[in-house]
Order: sequence, then C-alpha cells, then structure tokens
Amino acid sequence: MTTIRPFTCEDMLKFNNVNLDPLTETYGLSFYTQYLAHWPEYFQVVESPSGEIMGYIMGKAEGHGENWHGHVTALTVSPDYRRLGLAATLMNILEDVSEKTGVLQILSPITIKSWPRYMKLDHLQLQIQGLICISNDIIIIQYLYFFYD
Repeated sequence: MTTIRPFTCEDMLKFNNVNLDPLTETYGLSFYTQYLAHWPEYFQVVESPSGEIMGYIMGKAEGHGENWHGHVTALTVSPDYRRLGLAATLMNILEDVSEKTGVLQILSPITIKSWPRYMKLDHLQLQIQGLICISNDIIIIQYLYFFYD
C-alpha cells in the first residue's frame, strides 16, 4: 500500500530517483534539513510498498498580517509514478495544513509545462502575480496565488 507520511532525514538518502529527474529543482542537504526543522508539517513524502520514494512536497508558511501565506517550494513525483494523481494529493495535503495554520493563499512557482495540471484543480481561483523567463522554451515560471473558496 502506498503511504503518505512526514518527510524524515533518512528520506534524503533515498530520494535520488525523484531528484535526478531533470524537471525537479534540487537543493543542498542543509536546505532540506532547514525546511524539515522549521516547517515539518509542510514536508510530506509518498512512499511505495517497497520503500521507494514516489514523490514529495516541501513548503512553508511565511509573512506577517495580510501577507501571511503558504509557499510551495518543491512538488515532484518520480517519472515512474506520474499520472497517478500523487501531485494533486500532495497539494491537497499542503492546502489542508495551510488552512489549519490560518493561511488563505499559497504562492507557488509553476512552469508553463505544468500549467494545465494546475488548471484541473477547479476549486482554486488563480491570480497571476508575475512572470520570470528562465529560458526560451519550457522554464517560464509563473507566480500564482491560490485562493480558497
């Protein structure tokens, strides 16, 4: 049975199958441990019955007052486990955690290639905050706020 659980330090020794994917943004180990220490509830992993990491989401809550918001830092699923709805499930978990901490909006960098997947999340209202062009083709990042109904 597939398990969704909190990310642990041991997972950093097992997530190469996910992080070696060219579409996945990777960070140094200290970055992952910083998130794990500060925002453990925003850091979740999906694990296969064999113990393989299938995907994970890493996020945080930040800001003050009206600027209090959630942030998706990384959301990735191994190529072997895509098209199973795991990313949407992880996003729903992050939304639930955010709602419990009083977050009403989530900031997420989104590539043009993944834009259609976000459009399927019909319970969200999308507002484009800005565009950053990293290359001429695929990696245009759009900053969006998700507002809950």
